[in-house]
Amino acid sequence: MKLKQNNRPTALFQVPKCPSMLQKWNLALSQQLLPKNFFYELHFKEEDIHKKFDRIILPNGDIYDLSKARFDLKVGAIPVIVNNTTDVSMLQCSENTNISMHVNSEQIIVDEEDITIAEDQQYEKNDVSNNLSESSEQISSSRIIDGITADPNCIEAAELAGQTSSDENIFQAPTIDNPETFSLSAIVQALEDRGVLQNWCWPKQLEPQKVLILYYVDIILKQVKLEIKISRDLTLQITVIKTGVSVNLDNPLTSTKNFWKMLQDIEKSQFCTGAGVNNRRCSATCDGILKSPDKYKRYRKINRCLACRKLRKRLLQVSIKRKNDLNNRFITIKRKLNSKQKRVHRLQQKKTYRCAMTKENIIEEEIADLPEAQKQAVRACFQAAKAKNAKQRQYTIEWVYECLMIRIKGPSVYEKLRQREILPLPSKDTLNRYINKLDSAFGFPKAIFDTLRLKASRMENWAKRGTLLIDEIALSEAVKLNTKTMEFNGFVNLGDYTPQKLVNERADHALVFMYQPFRGSWVQVLGYFLSKTAVTKDILHKLIIECIIQLENAGMKVDVVTSDGAQWNRGAWQIFGISDQKCSCTHPYDTTRQLWFMSDFPHLLKCFRTKILEGSSFWTPDGMVQKKHWEVLLQHELHYRPNLKVSYKLTPQHLNPEGYQKMNVRLAEELFSKQLRVAMVAWQNECIELRDCGPTVRFMERVDNLIKAMSSRTPETGVQPKEECPKRKQVIVGFLDYLREWEAKAIEENNRRKQLIRESKRQKIDHNDEPGINYLAITKSTLTGLKITLAGTIELLDFLHVQCNFDYLMTARLNQDKLEQFFGIVRSACGCNEHPDPIIFGQVFRLLCSYSLVTPPKGSNVTLVELLQSLMETRESLRLSKDKKVKWLEKIDSIIDSGFTEDERNVNKNSVAAEPFENLLNDLSEDDVDEDLNYDAVSNSRCNDYSSKTSVANKPFESLIDESSEDDNNNLVSNSANTIKPCSNDPHEDHDYDVAQTSEYVIAYIAGYVTRKMHRFSRCENYLKSLESETSSDRDRVIDLMSEHCKRPSDNLFLLIQKLENTVLSVVGTKTVKIDTMNQIVDKISTEKSLPFLGCDEHQSILMKKILSYFITIRGHFLASNINKNYNEKKMKNKKLRKISKIV
Repeated sequence: MKLKQNNRPTALFQVPKCPSMLQKWNLALSQQLLPKNFFYELHFKEEDIHKKFDRIILPNGDIYDLSKARFDLKVGAIPVIVNNTTDVSMLQCSENTNISMHVNSEQIIVDEEDITIAEDQQYEKNDVSNNLSESSEQISSSRIIDGITADPNCIEAAELAGQTSSDENIFQAPTIDNPETFSLSAIVQALEDRGVLQNWCWPKQLEPQKVLILYYVDIILKQVKLEIKISRDLTLQITVIKTGVSVNLDNPLTSTKNFWKMLQDIEKSQFCTGAGVNNRRCSATCDGILKSPDKYKRYRKINRCLACRKLRKRLLQVSIKRKNDLNNRFITIKRKLNSKQKRVHRLQQKKTYRCAMTKENIIEEEIADLPEAQKQAVRACFQAAKAKNAKQRQYTIEWVYECLMIRIKGPSVYEKLRQREILPLPSKDTLNRYINKLDSAFGFPKAIFDTLRLKASRMENWAKRGTLLIDEIALSEAVKLNTKTMEFNGFVNLGDYTPQKLVNERADHALVFMYQPFRGSWVQVLGYFLSKTAVTKDILHKLIIECIIQLENAGMKVDVVTSDGAQWNRGAWQIFGISDQKCSCTHPYDTTRQLWFMSDFPHLLKCFRTKILEGSSFWTPDGMVQKKHWEVLLQHELHYRPNLKVSYKLTPQHLNPEGYQKMNVRLAEELFSKQLRVAMVAWQNECIELRDCGPTVRFMERVDNLIKAMSSRTPETGVQPKEECPKRKQVIVGFLDYLREWEAKAIEENNRRKQLIRESKRQKIDHNDEPGINYLAITKSTLTGLKITLAGTIELLDFLHVQCNFDYLMTARLNQDKLEQFFGIVRSACGCNEHPDPIIFGQVFRLLCSYSLVTPPKGSNVTLVELLQSLMETRESLRLSKDKKVKWLEKIDSIIDSGFTEDERNVNKNSVAAEPFENLLNDLSEDDVDEDLNYDAVSNSRCNDYSSKTSVANKPFESLIDESSEDDNNNLVSNSANTIKPCSNDPHEDHDYDVAQTSEYVIAYIAGYVTRKMHRFSRCENYLKSLESETSSDRDRVIDLMSEHCKRPSDNLFLLIQKLENTVLSVVGTKTVKIDTMNQIVDKISTEKSLPFLGCDEHQSILMKKILSYFITIRGHFLASNINKNYNEKKMKNKKLRKISKIV
């Protein structure tokens, strides 16, 4: 409903539900209102209606008023009666929340010209449209409401109730009783006094008219159905709004009674609603009212005459035919689409069949001219075309190798190529299974040397010779459980040479071995070992020999061993027989060859630079070299100013390096560069302090030439043994003679000074001969390293030239630059950590090791299947890696099946030699787990048993191993048990006060977590009932408070987890975590004879095995995490103390 002036919908306000406000409205209107009633906005004052939002003041000062889309009433607003009328129009909602109109007794007459009714309803949907009709005869419901609201005294709405009776009485005109006294005004007066009937509407007439108009509203269809016009001569005209058909009744009304009866008869009559199809209102022969033959026997919402029924049928047939024609067109198009799809499917199958049946020789002929890498890609594409999905693909070793190369070069590029299906690439999990053979285990992996053997078989002999690089890197202590071996990683592991006292020590260093050939850009990491501090010289000597032998067996030739100048490395040199006069020894693999030992030249250069800068001057065969020459040059060129300089690279850090600057090789090399020498000579005449810089310049030139000779990286700059190119070789020989002369002079002066001191002491005379002269500015270790390295380089060059036909030697292949790059990658992979831990180091080592293996040497035939067979096949490796875990699970099986492990006694015997108090935990009887156990008695028994069983603990381990007879050992134990010896001073052996206890709340929570995990393995009801508890107890308090998903464990499961937890704590509390702690826990559990069993008879064994293995595994992870947390806290505390000490 819309107002004429602004075409805006009229606002309706519902009657308040508050009883007090409802009473006020009833008193104001003098009517009994219902909560479902609505009132128009015209019945309220303007100030009682909120039509706009609060004013908004814009930043520029303008005031903006925003109108509301829906008006609101102010609190306490009360409607008023307009024009002193006694009734108020009301509109009530029906139960279906649709508004139905009913006009009550107020006389309302509306001009016929102002009324139009719209009809746009389809029969199928049975709804009323509000659009205007093209016909002038149709009456709009909205215009009717406009006519009603034109008078403020009109009633807005009334409740519609009831349905039209289905009585079949035929409409008849009322009889005339007293035509002289009855008139139109009498009808109007009756309507004013009584009001209209329900479902009738009487629009108010503002001025007297010649006709009286009434409207009948169909409550079922929710629309204006009939229009009744009563003229002054009391004749009736009934118009069906929907069809526009009018029925004229010539017989006038005679009385008020006949008027009311006429309205009731009209309600009972059936009027034709037209055809209702395609906007065709009715048939041309429609009479508008259904006569007796056409009337429906049952109640229908919509009534139609026989003519309209026929018209509707014809129209529907036409529409159905059109619809069928349209459906037929769709069916034809659908058939064509299906035909095309089937054709495409057949072509795809045909293509797949042809690809599968194409002979390999035809494909090979077509791709014969392609590069080898493209051939592999084409073969992989044809192989993938034979599979129905990606999971059925099979990859060749060569293609897996290429895929591994792509993934190592760029993981993101690999994933992009795989997702877009540009190439048939395997998933990363598939690649990981192929390289799973290269485990992060310590030592020398067999797969590496097997791959090197295949690689060496395709290489030339000159390409197989190279250098073995050895160096150590500092690590942070960390422990992690390896679920493949059920052992803790992160402890000292030096292979077969691990000292017994260091087996359970956490490692903080890694010793790495790398092979670097003389020719070629590839390098290969061979293996690494974990150690506590540095490796001793004896163990290092054995590891070097083992690595050399394995490399030689793989086909590689090791001619040089390069290490830094650490004390343990020089100790290993001494074992090999290396000295100042001897730089090589007999090769351990081939006695006809020599093995040279050299020190890392960049490391020697750094030590050389650091030592000569400690003093102000030192003597050399070239003269006195003074540090002030560098300092004067730095000041003369104003290094802190932005001016251009000759020696622009010289900085204070070159002369006074601090911290890690001492390890910077570039700073050491630039100290002797040609730019500095040129600058000194250029400023020699202008600067007085530089006039005596000749010896310094000659010394710098000599060292700079040596650096270039010992750092050659290209064939052009390589050291050549030919007589026509003796320059770089002569530099090395000349500097070696220079060192010997320097050393001889220093020894001579040292002996002379000692002789003078002795004579002075004998004659009691003070002697101060040349106290400021330093004749040997470098350390003896650096001097020895330089002499051996330079002499070894000359000998190696002659050997390679004579025996191997080498024309040159790139001396950079003799230093540890590649190994230092490897360490740099490892450190960068750890983020901001100071040092990587053994776990991270092992992961990075595995990745880089794989990268080196799949990187072929230049010129080798690396695409053959045999080259990568040992690297890619993982069956044997997986079986070997799982052996330890299989044995560990077999112990658990033995615990479940028989109650103890088969090797229980043997473990206890061997543990006496390996661990002094191993048997303290394994020899307890089942009574020891009783809650009422007397711990004092247990402590005494432990002391006595340990004293008796370890009476021979002070003997060497070899003697214990030799006494391997079981009878002898039993006799030894029985005899020593009779002798009471004092208890050990070790508190771990006599007391258990350091064994922690776990709360029952936590045990119950862990048991509930295990219960939830075990649901994945079986659906057996008895199986699940044995794990869960339906009732809650005090121990389940944490479960109730923390998690809604955790299960409450049963009593048996709680007792089982409690015993397992106590066993773990007893092992860890007295021994801490060791490399074989997981086996010790299982051995301790094997002594428990009263473990609660769970599950039904069918699943009992499987369930117990899963619970034991799962709980022990997660406890192992918790133990490793706890150790790492404690170490990190200690590390941070030490770091903080160091920082505080520097401040103080």
